[in-house]
Amino acid sequence: SNYTTYMRGENVTIQTLDVNGYLVDSVNWTVNVTKISNIYNFTPQATTFNYTILPSDPEGNYSILANTSKNNNTGNSTWNFTVNRTLSLTISTSPSSSPPRSTLVNVTISLSNARGELYTSSVNANITCTNTMYPLTFSSGYATRLCTSPESYSTSFNITVNVSDNYNNTGENY
Repeated sequence: SNYTTYMRGENVTIQTLDVNGYLVDSVNWTVNVTKISNIYNFTPQATTFNYTILPSDPEGNYSILANTSKNNNTGNSTWNFTVNRTLSLTISTSPSSSPPRSTLVNVTISLSNARGELYTSSVNANITCTNTMYPLTFSSGYATRLCTSPESYSTSFNITVNVSDNYNNTGENY
C-alpha cells in the first residue's frame, strides 16, 4: 500500500501493472526519489521496487517519480508523501481516578504510528511513575506495567513514558 505518511523503517512499494491490473514482469525502471531537496536515482532490476525509509532520513516531504517501459509500452507515476518519526502514545491507568496511597496501579500504554495505526515494531520504553523508572521492551502496540502510587496524597502521581525504536522513531507522553 502507498500512504501519504510513512515512518522511518517502513517501505514504499511500487509495482507496474498492465491495463487489466496484472503485474508486469521484467520492466525497465527509472526511479527518482526526492528527499526534501535531494534527488536520488535508481534503476532497479526487479518486478517490484521497494524504497526503505532509513533511520537517518530526515522528516519532511518526499516524492517518488517512477518511469517503466517494456516492449515499447511505457508508464509513469508520481507519489508524494511525508516522513514522520513521532510515535503517538496514549496512557491509561486502572483505577483511573486518584488511587489510594501506596496502591498498585495498572498503567497501560497504547502506541500508534503517524497514520494512527497500531505500531507493532519493537520499541524500548521507559515508564516513570513518581520518580521510579521501569525499562520495558514490547512489540505488540500495547504494554502494561504495575506502578505504586505515592505514599502521601501531597505527592503527585506523575506518569511519564518515553519510547524509541531501532529506526530512530520516538514518542513521549506525560
